[in-house]
Amino acid sequence: MRQLLAVLVGAIVASIGAIVLGEYHLTGVVALVAGLLFGLAIAEVVVGVGRRLGRVTMAVTACISGLGFIWALWIDADHFRNRVPASSWAGAAVACGGAVLWLVVARRAPPRRGAVGAGPSEPLTGQQPAPLAGEDQDDT
Repeated sequence: MRQLLAVLVGAIVASIGAIVLGEYHLTGVVALVAGLLFGLAIAEVVVGVGRRLGRVTMAVTACISGLGFIWALWIDADHFRNRVPASSWAGAAVACGGAVLWLVVARRAPPRRGAVGAGPSEPLTGQQPAPLAGEDQDDT
């Protein structure tokens, strides 16, 4: 259920990002860098909401990133009435690749200390926590 929510939030962010990014002229290196950053941003939103990532979530996130960038191209090219350069299409592929790369790195990384769902955190006092009632209190 959490992965579904993560994908839905990612799709909403991709929609908003496409509308904003579509107002800029995306050609050449700008399209490639914008595609990379777009894919990374969508993937980070999915990681932040979804925590655990499966392969299906990763594939859907890559598709959302690519389609969001293509939507931005559609807006930029006046609803495809104008020609779209090859570098812009490559930017859409880079958006997919950037999202997958970010998700793979996030999947392999251990949970951050203190992050929600990362487990109990130890106090930073340097002392051992007091034993709970019923635990052995041996000094071993």
